[in-house]
Amino acid sequence: MWKMLFCCLLIFLFLPQQDASIFIEPEYQKPLMQVQTKAGIVQGTKVRSDARVGGSYYAYLGIPYGQPPVGPLRFRAPLEAKPWSGVLDARKQGSGCIEMLLFGDGVAENGGIEDCLYLNVFTKYNPKKVKRLLPVMVYFYGGAFISGNSEISIYGPDFLVERNVVLVTFNYRTGIFGFLSTQDMASPGNYGLKDQHLVLKWIQKNIENFGGDPNSVTLFGHSAGAVCVHFHMLSPQSKGLFHKAILESGSVLTTWGSQQEPLRKAITLAIASGINDAKDSSELIERLRQLDSEELRVLQVGVVFFNLGTGPTTGLSFAPTLEPPHKDAFITKETFHEMLQTGEFNKVPVMMGLTSDETVFFSYILKLGNPFFMSYDDDWGLYTPSSLRRSTPEKVLEIGTIVKNYYFGCDGSFASSDIEYALKYTYDEYFLRPIRKPLYRCLNTFLYISITFHMQDIWEIMD
Repeated sequence: MWKMLFCCLLIFLFLPQQDASIFIEPEYQKPLMQVQTKAGIVQGTKVRSDARVGGSYYAYLGIPYGQPPVGPLRFRAPLEAKPWSGVLDARKQGSGCIEMLLFGDGVAENGGIEDCLYLNVFTKYNPKKVKRLLPVMVYFYGGAFISGNSEISIYGPDFLVERNVVLVTFNYRTGIFGFLSTQDMASPGNYGLKDQHLVLKWIQKNIENFGGDPNSVTLFGHSAGAVCVHFHMLSPQSKGLFHKAILESGSVLTTWGSQQEPLRKAITLAIASGINDAKDSSELIERLRQLDSEELRVLQVGVVFFNLGTGPTTGLSFAPTLEPPHKDAFITKETFHEMLQTGEFNKVPVMMGLTSDETVFFSYILKLGNPFFMSYDDDWGLYTPSSLRRSTPEKVLEIGTIVKNYYFGCDGSFASSDIEYALKYTYDEYFLRPIRKPLYRCLNTFLYISITFHMQDIWEIMD
């Protein structure tokens, strides 16, 4: 008898336990607000809309789409969320991912936690009463791949749902947690992109129950979010998971849209944490998994600022990167370059655009004389577009000199110029030029484009 009770107690103690605080007690359950997903039932809420007087929408917040990427799951592709019993409370947002805020007052701040793989669904109509399925829009936030979240106060659904679409927003890993790579199978990287991919798979399986049409899914994002959307257009993994795309101020051809030398950054991070005797990349990653997330987030700040000082050609500190070929690779050298050259990417209707004076947020960095930009004055070849840097050193310098003179004059320089000219150059180089080429690759009809941008006279040189 006692032996049986003891065994039952052990089984109870070691069974996976559900956090009771995230489930709704029976007396507070509202069946009309509930939606069945593949993992379990969620209960949302009705919210007053700011888009129109008397308007409202239905919100299903904090739905887990992946298992918490903590412990042994850190620096790995995400796993689908485990099923649950009971009714999940989807009336409040899930935690955002760990992020680093570089801008604003220029001070690096941190926020978020690792357990952050949650999504939100918004719709104008009660899912139980929809008469026809609505188009779905999926938003990818920007933030230089080191910050951002799906906070409703920033990316609220009020105006979009008024246009009869179902909106999905979500968190994905950024910084070292989303893009640390050793360029081998120890940590192939692109975990943030793989989080996004898992969201797209979740949508195909579940969105119809929220009144959304899984056969009409549009991805849209700004800045780093737009780069992510473009990567989904290139990756074979995402084929068939979406049907249209909107890229706002970003493409995979931006200098900052991918990282260079990711292994160097991983080693730098490890050494800064005291790991300087790892025998190989597998041991390095395993030991980084043992560190507290708070320690990693602090170390990330140093790596980011160090990388900013290495110049404009190394990309961002942590961003998408090419993976070694393997079955779950999101993007590899072969697929990336081949698809760009041959046009064998996910061809869907696409809209691309950008904002004038996009780089005004660089102003405070330029005023500080950040070496990221000042390095241009040490090597005029840096002005040469990345696509032309494979030429001879003499040709690279010649082209770079022409570009430099165009913006700053024969006797001018980045450091001595008026900030207005520096902003014009960074706008053209980091945002305008990288959008032009992929836009042409996507053409299947007439293109209407303004010809009043700054570099119209020297496109021939840059291409």
